[in-house]
Amino acid sequence: MVVIEDLKVRNMTASAVWTVEEPGRNVSAKAGLNRAMLDVAPGTVRRMLEYKVKRHGRKLVAVNPAYTSQTCSCCGRHPKDSPETALLPHGRVWRERFVCPLCSFACDADVNAARNILAGGKMAINDNVGDLVVTAGGSPVAACGALGTGRAMRQE
Repeated sequence: MVVIEDLKVRNMTASAVWTVEEPGRNVSAKAGLNRAMLDVAPGTVRRMLEYKVKRHGRKLVAVNPAYTSQTCSCCGRHPKDSPETALLPHGRVWRERFVCPLCSFACDADVNAARNILAGGKMAINDNVGDLVVTAGGSPVAACGALGTGRAMRQE
């Protein structure tokens, strides 16, 4: 089984909204981000992956990407799940680090997201549903180059 996020590339690479009268903020930064996203070509990678997975008789599961990097893979909660904790920040402390404000679990942010994506894929296989609410569980997958190193697996 291969599990990926069901990314909407068209939405992610939409132009920044602006007019001549009201120029948008960070328009050039958004254009650069769009260029970088299209250079990676996630749509093409997904199509190739679908072909290869089907060819080898495996399953490809695409999970809803909502909150996969902000939900804790240890306790399975997000601060916005409860009115009492809604004012807490989500766990993505900075780009590389995730610290859960509810259970204090800490790990590499990509490892946390990978665990949530894998858990969502397992739920999809078990429940045979398309749209998922991702919860905690599973071990990280070696889809990210940093996951195989000791740096990514260290916890503080």
